[in-house]
Amino acid sequence: MLEASDLVVSLRETSAGDFYKWHEDFLIKGHSSASDERSGTLEFLGHDMRTVLATARFHGLGIYKLTPDKAEAQSEKLRRVTAAMYCQEIDFTFGGAATAATAAAPPPPSRAAVSEERERERVDAEASTRREEAKLAPSFARLAARPQLR
Repeated sequence: MLEASDLVVSLRETSAGDFYKWHEDFLIKGHSSASDERSGTLEFLGHDMRTVLATARFHGLGIYKLTPDKAEAQSEKLRRVTAAMYCQEIDFTFGGAATAATAAAPPPPSRAAVSEERERERVDAEASTRREEAKLAPSFARLAARPQLR
């Protein structure tokens, strides 16, 4: 028996608009019933990038976390976003055959667990901001202590 795990994807922030909308609607606004869950498909392609070797179909997807990567100062690297979703069921099709395997998933995280996770993320972000401010404080103090040229 296959065991379904969370589905985690990383994509460019510029392509993540639909994930942001889904996150807002599903988590923030609370539209998270079974009818609000989504499905997805992942195709594994051959070396010619046309032939489908296998297909994974995800059913009962519910987004519970959306995290932008940390921005690096003066980085020209494209920013990415990581989306984490629970998955109720996965069907696999190999080659052209209709062999499918279904994996049962653990129940989705409770709203309380999601709220706790969001609170931890908020506290971590505040602590990170305070650390950055503490690093910069000596520089600002030196600048403030310099005599003004007129």
